[in-house]
Amino acid sequence: MQAERFPLAMAPVGQLLTVITLAGGTGMRRRMSEMGIIPGCRVRVLRAERTGPVLVALGEGRLALGQDISRRIFVTTAQA
Repeated sequence: MQAERFPLAMAPVGQLLTVITLAGGTGMRRRMSEMGIIPGCRVRVLRAERTGPVLVALGEGRLALGQDISRRIFVTTAQA
């Protein structure tokens, strides 16, 4: 059975997630890669509001991602 994938923008706060794919152009994928967001990495949503940025923890750092970007990052619930 394949895990459900959904946009990062729809993820619940506190949830540990695994990035599955980035649905954007080369520039967007390159920028996300430079920030450490690549398929297989794990992120945790720290704050998410309907109209503001999505704040995620990635390793020891934190990133604020706009709604447009966070709608193009597809994730699934991370397995422990």
